[in-house]
Amino acid sequence: MDKVVWKSPNDEAMVTDYTCPACNKGLLKLFKEDLVLREYVRSKANHKHEDMQSDWVESSCSGVLQCNHDYCLEYVSFCGEARGDDIEYISDEVPGGWGLEYIDKIEIKYIYPSPNLIPLSAKYPESIIQLLKDSFCLYWSSQHLALIKCELSLRRFLMTKSSFEA
Repeated sequence: MDKVVWKSPNDEAMVTDYTCPACNKGLLKLFKEDLVLREYVRSKANHKHEDMQSDWVESSCSGVLQCNHDYCLEYVSFCGEARGDDIEYISDEVPGGWGLEYIDKIEIKYIYPSPNLIPLSAKYPESIIQLLKDSFCLYWSSQHLALIKCELSLRRFLMTKSSFEA
């Protein structure tokens, strides 16, 4: 799962590819008014540099995503970092037929409740489901730790399964 969300200043809202952790049906949507971007002081100092580039802009960000499923509409909070970038676009209305647009690339570092990275079955024991959900939360900040937590849930599942079969 990609942890980077592209946010254009012209977008009022954008849909991510993250499935809602509450209903597991809808996709999480980011609304412009629910996003807070604060540029770091060290980044603001770069604005005075004669060779300033868009990707020198670094910000702290936080916000709220909302499920786009009509019967859910649950909220999910996140925080992370953003970095500026320019993307090329094609348009007949621009001289030369193309232009650049500034965007903020948001890298999510923490999200709660975390989207399920794999489908969870109601047949799984609650202890296994909780370990997997813990691993999903860790994915955003430490993929290594998330993998360890996932491995632990698999081991526990296999031990639980073998005790049922004995």
